[in-house]
Amino acid sequence: MLWEHGGGEVLATSVEGANLLNNKGAVTWIENGYQTAVLSFQFPENYSFGISEIPDQLKMMENYNEVIHEFIQDLIHKGKIDDKRVYISGASSGGGAVLRFVMQYPDFFAAALPICAKDTLIPLSQPYGLAYKFNGSLTLSDQDYQRSYDSINDLMKQYNITNVPMWFVQADNDPVCTSYTSKILYQVLKDQGAEDNKITMYSDEEMKQAGQMIYHSSWVLAFRDKEIMDWVYNQKKQ
Repeated sequence: MLWEHGGGEVLATSVEGANLLNNKGAVTWIENGYQTAVLSFQFPENYSFGISEIPDQLKMMENYNEVIHEFIQDLIHKGKIDDKRVYISGASSGGGAVLRFVMQYPDFFAAALPICAKDTLIPLSQPYGLAYKFNGSLTLSDQDYQRSYDSINDLMKQYNITNVPMWFVQADNDPVCTSYTSKILYQVLKDQGAEDNKITMYSDEEMKQAGQMIYHSSWVLAFRDKEIMDWVYNQKKQ
């Protein structure tokens, strides 16, 4: 399992090792009894919303992915990792990084679990005022939804990730990272032929019942969901 941590765990504004323990992203798999190795790299700084239109930041993310990919490939060649059972998950900024990692290496992962993914595909949060929006509507108009769908659809035609099983998880009314990135990408991939993807959108009531007053921390619910966790490790490349 490759765990991509969130923006709150970058070294610039956190502490060394925060990527391992904060939000349980790197330890939940083992704590839940899965026989797995977990790998997580702590990044120096967070990336901006709308990274897809910030060439230097997008290039840096791609460079990080390349180094991590090479690192894992070395472990595979040494016989320490099953190349048919490499998984990736991440939350918030890490969830957005998951999407770009899968796009960059579509034949590498057996499954992906992007949680409350930041908008790394096309800018959504800033243009529509949906980043850190704690008051007012989080709903796109039909016209803006269609425009966003068309843009993501055009983007994904350049990649071939329909055969990578992905389970998208988010709170429907996430006020930090808009859920439209997850919802639209899920629909785009389905329309392009993906058959093994799943999506879970938590309602406000479900988030409240889980004790989450800010509807961003959907990883808390995901890590308690045995169906989701089992699904990830039940995936295996042919």
